Amino acid sequence: MDVPRDPGFETAAGAGDELLGLLLIGSDGCGNALALDLSRQDDTIDAMNREIFRRAIDIGGEDADLREWAMSMVLVSRALERIGDNAVDIGEQTVFVVTGLFRELGEERAR
Repeated sequence: MDVPRDPGFETAAGAGDELLGLLLIGSDGCGNALALDLSRQDDTIDAMNREIFRRAIDIGGEDADLREWAMSMVLVSRALERIGDNAVDIGEQTVFVVTGLFRELGEERAR
């Protein structure tokens, strides 16, 4: 089956990998900057997840294999999105352990 290469999905996977790397680096107490970057990366993955879902909805026609591939990519994208959410939660907990203060990283970044 020929499936299209999707640069959006490849970018989401790369961002997920980078996000996990930031989490591992930040877990040694390097500071809030890395934790805030976790939140930024998570926002990027969330946006890509929504875009991949929209692309999958647009795939129609008679090609059942292509539709199945598109739905698989939605599931993979959703799994990457959850990894991002969990990484942000772990980052928040790490900041709490290091500083004794709890902060919602997304709210902190919005300021």
